Amino acid sequence: MIASHSENLFYAFRIAVLSLGAFTIGFAIYVGIIYARGALHSEVYGRGRHVMFIAISYCLLAAELVFEIGQRAVNSYPITWRLPVAAVAFGLGSYSLLKIVKTKSKMHR
Repeated sequence: MIASHSENLFYAFRIAVLSLGAFTIGFAIYVGIIYARGALHSEVYGRGRHVMFIAISYCLLAAELVFEIGQRAVNSYPITWRLPVAAVAFGLGSYSLLKIVKTKSKMHR
């Protein structure tokens, strides 16, 4: 009975991390698009193509991690070190993207 509860807890943790990863990927795409359009920029970097490329690379890495964690969940494989690392990475990534948007939206154009 205890194994069932821990399995349910790990499964719920996987779902939470996958959801956070999907949010982070979508948010990175959004930030990359608004920087590419020039809605947020700084005088130093112009239109911010570097932010768009950072967002693309982050999306590729995050998508691969989300895919791997999802595959392990579907096939009922045990969790590995990737799941807690992904939880921290997605949380910090979402926070940093939010800070970029908030900081740049306050700057004068």
